[in-house]
Amino acid sequence: MKPFSLGIGTLILRFYAMMGVIVLGGFTGQYWLMLLALPIFLSAMMGVKMGGSKKENVSKKRNLQQKQAAAKAA
Repeated sequence: MKPFSLGIGTLILRFYAMMGVIVLGGFTGQYWLMLLALPIFLSAMMGVKMGGSKKENVSKKRNLQQKQAAAKAA
């Protein structure tokens, strides 16, 4: 979990999910279900990014290799 590293697209999706949970709980009369929106809200506000991405690791490794190659050439 990395705080404050959430993209704007994921942030918007989390707000839609939060609103969906609240509306679903309200229409069905299951008010306890509305409490499940709280963790979604907090994760969106804190910008928590769940899980890791192999794509990021590959790009970081590639950048490191490029920097090392440039340092050898110089």
